[in-house]
Amino acid sequence: MKDNNKLSYYDRATRELMERANDYNGMMVGNYTLPYVVAALREAFKQKLTYKKVFSDDDFYRYYPSKQDPAQDFCLISSYYIYARTGADKVWDIRRSGYHWWLQFKGWSEPFDITFTQFVEPHQRAHMTYDYFIKHWEPYTNWGIERRIPTDTDFTEDVARRASILGKYAGLE
Repeated sequence: MKDNNKLSYYDRATRELMERANDYNGMMVGNYTLPYVVAALREAFKQKLTYKKVFSDDDFYRYYPSKQDPAQDFCLISSYYIYARTGADKVWDIRRSGYHWWLQFKGWSEPFDITFTQFVEPHQRAHMTYDYFIKHWEPYTNWGIERRIPTDTDFTEDVARRASILGKYAGLE
């Protein structure tokens, strides 16, 4: 798939996620609505410099060249960013299935995954919607809570530091 088609799908998925974020009535991150935060984070994912600053030079050179989707690798960091700034464990659980993290609103059981596009295969992009994906992607059914937050201080501090960098590069801080 050509890059312009890949980014077209990515941008369409971003709009879907913004609409979904409207379901979380009035949730704010500072002065920003949740849909705005979702759009800002997903736009920041597109920037090479964001990846380099959030992760490291070594990670950038090792992993960035193989990225298939701008959201790839940002699942825990972006989930934590929203989690920490919108009520943390009073509002959300951070869920984990092996290699992937997303948010679970405590008010209902549906995942809120702003990085889901990293798992959509190129041949699926023409028809794959967020609603379909979250109902049919197997890891969402085999999830657990990320227990290292807040019990593992070193882990949580590292994730929080990276989330703050992401927020800065997204223009939210």
